[in-house]
Amino acid sequence: MRAAKLAVLAAGAAPPPRPAHPPRRQIHTPRRRCLKPTRSLLDGGPPSPPAPASRRRAWPAVSAALFGAGFLLGPLLDGIHSRVGLQVYGNATLDVGPLHSHVLVPPLLGAFYLTVGLLHLFLDDRAPPPKSKATGSTEKTATSLLVLALFIELSAELYRAGVPSNLEAYTLFAGAELVWLFLDGSWLGFAVACLVGTVCPLAEIPLIKLLGCWSYPNADVHLLGEGLVSWTTTCYFVYTPFLANLARWLDSRLAAADDGGAGGDDEAARPG
Repeated sequence: MRAAKLAVLAAGAAPPPRPAHPPRRQIHTPRRRCLKPTRSLLDGGPPSPPAPASRRRAWPAVSAALFGAGFLLGPLLDGIHSRVGLQVYGNATLDVGPLHSHVLVPPLLGAFYLTVGLLHLFLDDRAPPPKSKATGSTEKTATSLLVLALFIELSAELYRAGVPSNLEAYTLFAGAELVWLFLDGSWLGFAVACLVGTVCPLAEIPLIKLLGCWSYPNADVHLLGEGLVSWTTTCYFVYTPFLANLARWLDSRLAAADDGGAGGDDEAARPG
């Protein structure tokens, strides 16, 4: 066989081709994907994004400002009703000129402003109200304060004119609905206003029954042995859009002041 191959080579013929080797199989190793550890539902799911640092810094200042606004502004608005004798104050009365009040009214109204205002900020962090007109701008805040004062003045004048309580209640309830449409317009704001308008008159009962702070001589509703005026719930209802605007306005202003102060400190800390 070998002699035959040599004879073929001597004759000048090309050597027979070598048998082709089968191609080597290429083994593809899949790349490992870097999987982030997932939180199980038992751990509460994905963590919610933290609140902005500016808002967290502003909360103590906003709380103090809301309480101070209620302490000073609240008795002035409340004096519109006491001027016409809607409520009569008992012991520890506070008389400053035409203003008749009680020594506990300023801190109580400060706590009222604080509670309702912080409630709106708390809800803003969790469920921002869609299409709410109570944006907290300077114009909206001033408008809501003016509307609130006019609404309380209207209720006081109707009471002084001797309008029957049920007729005044129907009129003020309709007016309160219009105020909500004009100043807020969101269903969340409506729900909060209804909550405030229901809880606050009920919270007056222990103040009347236990502390004897004030009384309503012409009460048309009696609960737990104490008399209330039915349409006062509309005043609390109309109070709510103003407190929403006030809390958001204070929050934006004080947060901006904190950011400006922090920026100034950072600039001062930088080496020249």
